Amino acid sequence: MYNILMIDDDQFLLYQYVEVLENLGFNVESTTDLKTFYKLAIHKSYDAIISDINMSSNNLFNDIETGAGWRTGLIVCRKIRFQGSDAKLIALTNSTLPEAVEWFSQDESVAFFKKRDYPPLEFAIALKSILVNPDCCFGEFEEDNTLKTQFITVRDALKNDQNQIVIEKLDKIINTLKCNDSKSFKNSIKDLISTVSDATSIISTFPIIKEIITLIF
Repeated sequence: MYNILMIDDDQFLLYQYVEVLENLGFNVESTTDLKTFYKLAIHKSYDAIISDINMSSNNLFNDIETGAGWRTGLIVCRKIRFQGSDAKLIALTNSTLPEAVEWFSQDESVAFFKKRDYPPLEFAIALKSILVNPDCCFGEFEEDNTLKTQFITVRDALKNDQNQIVIEKLDKIINTLKCNDSKSFKNSIKDLISTVSDATSIISTFPIIKEIITLIF
């Protein structure tokens, strides 16, 4: 089980991400308070620390340093790293601040995710993937790499009558991703591999499906 610390100043959005992460087996501590987040990050051990970028500094840092909040997540993660944390430091944000994108894309110890491209279920699976493969350098995750996009690519590659059953199963998987339904996603993957007679060949042809099966089961 991976131990995760997460902050976002949007309580409802934070809850959505935490719920899905926990459904996929993560142990998550979360907060909307920057002071609490910083204290936990420097005093406890985590596999990954996830931060929004544009947040109030809550008087922890001055407005000049944080750019009136636009750089808060970047500043706090830099300080967490300086304090010696070896956790993966991950930005999960709608910010496109070039300085933040560059810092969170520099090497394998960090990663940058855009919320609009990685809703809760896709983010949770991508996070598990990068923690399972710690030596990879991920940099900035682009929309073309999202799980939903990859499954659509698999489905489109099978557009013929012989693969109609497989296509239907893949459509169900894609729909669960669109709805961020982690439980239905897992059930849809099980349905694909248990009811499709040629699932083995499909899995061997498209490694992404095999990788997901390995990650969530």
